Amino acid sequence: EEKDVVMLAGGIGVTPFRAMIQDAVARSARAELSLIHSGRTPEETPFLAEFRRWAATHPHLAVIFHKVDLVAFLEAKLANEIRGQADGK
Repeated sequence: EEKDVVMLAGGIGVTPFRAMIQDAVARSARAELSLIHSGRTPEETPFLAEFRRWAATHPHLAVIFHKVDLVAFLEAKLANEIRGQADGK
């Protein structure tokens, strides 16, 4: 029995999922597969064109790209650290 799968990756961490998805597509797997990838830009996402091509032909595959704003993340982290120091934490 196949089970639904959600895959979360960032950057090149998506690489191991490529083989898993390729196999599922080749077998016409019926399990729902969801790949959520986070990166700076879609253009920097390894294999994104391939994932999108597979998703277009495999009804049980969803590929979601999430853009990470690294500058905003670092600014928020720094602001939290400054607040923590001001509060004596």
